[in-house]
Amino acid sequence: MKRRTQRLISASIAVLLLWWFLRSVDLAVVGQTLAEIQGGYLIGAVSLSLGTMVYRSWRWGYLVAPIGLVPMKSLVSCVFMGWAVTAVLPGRLGEMARPLLLGQKEGLGRMALFGTVVLERALDLLMVLLLLAIYLTFFPSAFSSGNDATRLNMALRSGGWLLLVSLVGSVLMVVVISRLSSITQARIRSVVDSIPGQIGQRGWALIVSFLKGIMSPLATDAPGLSRRRLAVLAVVHTLVLWAGMCGVHVLLFRAFGLELSVGAVFPLISMVVVGLAVPLPAAVGSYHTAVLVGLTTLLNVPIDLAAGYAIVSHAVAFVPSTLIGLVLLAREGLTPGAFATRSG
Repeated sequence: MKRRTQRLISASIAVLLLWWFLRSVDLAVVGQTLAEIQGGYLIGAVSLSLGTMVYRSWRWGYLVAPIGLVPMKSLVSCVFMGWAVTAVLPGRLGEMARPLLLGQKEGLGRMALFGTVVLERALDLLMVLLLLAIYLTFFPSAFSSGNDATRLNMALRSGGWLLLVSLVGSVLMVVVISRLSSITQARIRSVVDSIPGQIGQRGWALIVSFLKGIMSPLATDAPGLSRRRLAVLAVVHTLVLWAGMCGVHVLLFRAFGLELSVGAVFPLISMVVVGLAVPLPAAVGSYHTAVLVGLTTLLNVPIDLAAGYAIVSHAVAFVPSTLIGLVLLAREGLTPGAFATRSG
């Protein structure tokens, strides 16, 4: 019942957002816009989008390296399968599916692997904040300057500061916990162990494993790689990864004939992240609404053209990668529903 209720709520929210997305749109004009897309740029965007998925797998390998060296093939397949789970089920369960799958494939601790996923998301948030800071510092005067744009810019700025404070606080908490003295750790463990049954012992083991995963690239060497080199590689790969994701939207600008500068990608990426943060299957509705608002309010793009862009950019991000992930899941004898059962 819990899962059924969750799916019903997710479907209701998605329908409501899609209604809001389509309520002021002329579907005939949107259809004409889609028919006029330049195919070459669209193919380039799809190819680059798939390339960023593979590159994300490569970056994850460096985060996982202190826990265990993993073949690129396993990393790529788990990233695509996790993306498929996120696309099909509510709650962004793909983030949990990835460490489960990789742990099963390679015999690694799943909680430690989940810690690397959390670290990966922290790196991504830092990159989004950097892009948002560049936009707010150098580019807002180049775009729409109406009251709605001003309010949205203020909301993005406030949200960015809130994310930064939360991220810094979380990092400090993890660092403090990981560097507690052995005496303090022993006292905490004695309290946890006092919990009846095996809950306390299992809980302590999970905490230690999680901290190992989230701190591994910063505190542990990997075979042939020092912790300093791992940290540098993680940052560099994050920069390259997000440059690729920005490139996808630059190509889509060209596909739609939008005369927008590269700087226009920065606020749009921020709105995309907002849409993806809503835990709906494939972010249906939330992604479309966020992109529509960003294009029309910040970049002064006509609403019908913006709607067509939202539809196509969502398809580019989700359809090819999800299909690949579903095929890989089928080859493993799995379905997305299996992860809903495990998390329920």
